[in-house]
Amino acid sequence: MGLRAVVKRTSFVIEQGIRIVGMQLVLRPAAYVLPRYLGIWLAGTIALLLLLLPFPGLAKYREMRKAFGHGGIQSCYLTWRWLARPFVDFVSAERCIAGRETPGDLGIMEYNAESINALRGSGESYIIALGHFAREAVGALYLPSITPGHIVIVSVPLPGHSGRLGDIRTRLQLGTLLKAGYAVHLGNGTFVFTKSKQPASGKIYAELQKPGNTAFINIDAPVEGRGPGFVWRAFAGHKKRAFSMGAVKLARLSGCAIIGCVCFKKGDGTTVIEWGDAIRCSEGEAKAEEMSAMNKLVDGIELAIGRRPDQYVLDIGDERRWDAQREEWQDL
Repeated sequence: MGLRAVVKRTSFVIEQGIRIVGMQLVLRPAAYVLPRYLGIWLAGTIALLLLLLPFPGLAKYREMRKAFGHGGIQSCYLTWRWLARPFVDFVSAERCIAGRETPGDLGIMEYNAESINALRGSGESYIIALGHFAREAVGALYLPSITPGHIVIVSVPLPGHSGRLGDIRTRLQLGTLLKAGYAVHLGNGTFVFTKSKQPASGKIYAELQKPGNTAFINIDAPVEGRGPGFVWRAFAGHKKRAFSMGAVKLARLSGCAIIGCVCFKKGDGTTVIEWGDAIRCSEGEAKAEEMSAMNKLVDGIELAIGRRPDQYVLDIGDERRWDAQREEWQDL
């Protein structure tokens, strides 16, 4: 094993330990007893510890500097904000579970809401296509006032109980986010887990055949696959990445509309929800219709990453660079 591999492995163990201890022993109690601003301050402090590690800190700093072309101090600040985002989301989720806050307490602004308002008033089921943006902002979608009726939350399953650090951290973090979403919608929801024994697509399809249901599907989840069910394309800082076409296929087969949505937090705490246009895939040129719909939805997520990279929680990549003036990603 080379030196780089040893450093990376050691950093991974330290990183997971910081994340687990930070969430379990620091942020969870803070969410229940401290004011929100102190919980957020603690989240930033824990992120600072990660910033000092070779992985992810230094590696992510280099990635951000390459992808956005900022100077050293600005890139360092951006990296710190990106590392802090999951911890801030964790504090917010725990506070929602404890009943100490609800998403959008500081205000909610919706843009381009004409399409979603039409769907809300129609009584039909539809799909909301999401990206992995700030979960404290996305949580506003679970409010009954924003998404009325029964919701279907599609998620990867929680790892089984094991001693692996990555599994422990995922159970703690993802489990808390799922509980918060369920609590915010007052328990009127169904979880559908992918990679389960029964295909998730069948469960989601059945829910979409009922009136007034809304399915939340993250369409930017990293996947490894080839064939007609996947599309490979450039995305944000990645020259090539695979995406599952499952969401748009479900929309076409079920006859439901699918609508893109990007959520983020403003500096004053306001939650902003930017809606796309509702898309309906006809029974005609299925492959072309699905590809066009998928690219339109992914384009919206890609644009939002460039505008607010610190509110995206997945890897952004460093093979392409964001041009802020043209608002587009360009190959290096």
